[in-house]
Amino acid sequence: MTDRVEVTETGTVAYVGPTAVDLFRMITLANGLRWEIKGMRLTRGRTCYAVIKAEYGLKGNKAKVLAQFLPLVEEAKAQMPVVREGEEGA
Repeated sequence: MTDRVEVTETGTVAYVGPTAVDLFRMITLANGLRWEIKGMRLTRGRTCYAVIKAEYGLKGNKAKVLAQFLPLVEEAKAQMPVVREGEEGA
């Protein structure tokens, strides 16, 4: 079984495999940082901003870190196969 993102006819999305779960985490961190820029917090613990800076070695303020992080997320998305329900491999 390979890592993949599965999408059903109803729109349910499943991230299958460790690499796919890492992609989901990246997407969640990016969304959390967007909310932090607007003044909200996603967690009680470390901020998404702090996690992204520490794990990906990015520098700058929240907006600059988000601008640097989004291409990393998009690159990870592009490398992940998406399987729609009814297609081969689902």
